[in-house]
Amino acid sequence: MVVSSPLLDALDYLSQIDANQNQLLIGAFILLVTGIACAGIAIALYLVLQKNSPGLALGSVGFRLIESAFDNIGVVCLICY
Repeated sequence: MVVSSPLLDALDYLSQIDANQNQLLIGAFILLVTGIACAGIAIALYLVLQKNSPGLALGSVGFRLIESAFDNIGVVCLICY
């Protein structure tokens, strides 16, 4: 992530995180919004793809929900860092 990468890639990352906690929380919030948006896209795309190919629609929803879950796991890992 562009927002939190400079903090996590620094040599003294613990002191950087301590000094810039708001920047880390903003990065976590953006990642959380990304996960929620990904799940919303999955639901909207399902309604469109269902008409032509139900199997493709279900597969697309499944992979989008997996992506959303990984984004949410990333939020937890970033906050607990």
